[in-house]
Amino acid sequence: MTDFKTKHQHDAGKTITVEYSATLNTDAAVADNGNDNTAKIIYSNDPSSNSTGETGEDKTYTYTFNFDINKVDADNTDTKLAGAQFELQDAQGHKIALASVNPGENSFRPKGANDTAAADTTVKTNSHGVLKFTGLKEGTYKVVETKAPAHYNKLTAPITVEIKANYNADGKLLNWGVIKSGETYDADNPATSITVENKKGIELPSTGGMGTALFTVFGVLIVALGAGWYVKSNRKSSKHAA
Repeated sequence: MTDFKTKHQHDAGKTITVEYSATLNTDAAVADNGNDNTAKIIYSNDPSSNSTGETGEDKTYTYTFNFDINKVDADNTDTKLAGAQFELQDAQGHKIALASVNPGENSFRPKGANDTAAADTTVKTNSHGVLKFTGLKEGTYKVVETKAPAHYNKLTAPITVEIKANYNADGKLLNWGVIKSGETYDADNPATSITVENKKGIELPSTGGMGTALFTVFGVLIVALGAGWYVKSNRKSSKHAA
């Protein structure tokens, strides 16, 4: 804006548009409370004096959202599952680095430039089966289970989650909620959490582990026993034929 008059001396009478951008920090209010921003320009309107004029105020509303994961047993939804580890991804499937917001609330948000990244092993459901994601923009995300609770089968596919919001004409939030893929958004009774079920089962051992070796040994024994039975059966058949 230095030496504005000289640089724009031929722009008299034209509309001047000034744009600015801002980033919400960790103190930003979530969802309904919103984060108001107000701006105006104070300018000199008389080169021969120190008098000034000013524009009217322009107000914007910026929102950030959150959603919870509720992890339950597929056969008994009253049973909450702890220790389910998850990864949060954007709509394209890229992992979002996270930072802990409040360890006591088991809450995580996208990592900022000055944040310490949370270890993947800490992004998991607590004893109540709850994991919280906050500080999110409106849009589509993917939730990937990277480790299932003990004695349960891990989910085989990502869960697509959409944070949906509707606004008034002035930009104020009208309603918002979260839905899983295939669900219909209910503006009158929007949800702020998703329920994720796990079925009981046995997780197969990883490649190269002791479990794999045991499976190999058992496989060889079964094949050997089968071959022995086959030879013995053939011998009996030969004697009867004679």
